[in-house]
Amino acid sequence: LAKNGQYVDSTVLFRKDRAWLFTLCMNPEKHSEGKFLRAELLSEKELGKFEVIDEAGGLYRRPGGQFFARGDKVYRVAQNCDGGYGRGLVFYLVGRCDGGGYEERKVKYIYSAEGFKMSKKKNYIGIHTYNECEDIQIIDLKQKVFSIEELVWRIRRKTGR
Repeated sequence: LAKNGQYVDSTVLFRKDRAWLFTLCMNPEKHSEGKFLRAELLSEKELGKFEVIDEAGGLYRRPGGQFFARGDKVYRVAQNCDGGYGRGLVFYLVGRCDGGGYEERKVKYIYSAEGFKMSKKKNYIGIHTYNECEDIQIIDLKQKVFSIEELVWRIRRKTGR
C-alpha cells in the first residue's frame, strides 16, 4: 500500500469504525532513525495521506507489536532503538486517534529482559516485540549470537556490494 520508502513494523489500530495504519519509514542510511507515520486505511487496497507524528521517531516510536486494550484504555508498544535495534520496549497510552489527530503518552519502559524469567544459559541483550492474543503474551527477545552470515550481510550492506 505504501510506496517510495522502506516501511517497517507496521501495525493497525481499529477505533470507532475506522482503521489507522502506523509505521516507521526508515532512514536507509541509519536504521535507528526514521519518521513515525499514521494513515487511515480507506480500504484493503487504499491508504489515506500519511501524517507525520514524529519526524525523528526511530529511537522510541518504531512499532513493537500490536495495539492492545486494558479495560477502556488502549496501549501502543514501541521499540527503544536508542543504542541499537531492540534495546527495550516503550509502552504508550493512546489518548486520541481520530480524523483530527493522534496523541499518546509514555507510561512504561522495559529494558532488556527486565521482569521476565529467563534461562541463565542464554545471553539476552534486548527485547523488541510484545503482543497479546487473548490470555497469551508473546515476547520477542534479542540474543547475542555470533553469525558469519550476519557479519557478511552487514559488510555488504555498508559497502554496497
